[in-house]
Amino acid sequence: MQVFWLVRHGESTWNVRGLAQGHDDQARLTDRGRRQARGVADQLKTRPIRALYSSDLHRALETAVPLADRKSVV
Repeated sequence: MQVFWLVRHGESTWNVRGLAQGHDDQARLTDRGRRQARGVADQLKTRPIRALYSSDLHRALETAVPLADRKSVV
């Protein structure tokens, strides 16, 4: 059985302002968003993850990095 974990990006500067982000790449993670990214990486660190996929948007990549670092996934 395959399991897919879907993780939304952490809180961004545009989330805080109530703005829709779409595919615009100006939003960055807030300090809270970076903590959320580390938190999800901690929660999934013992799960068998074979691949990690992310949008090319900065906020998504920044969210994925802590998990990739903990899982040695590139």
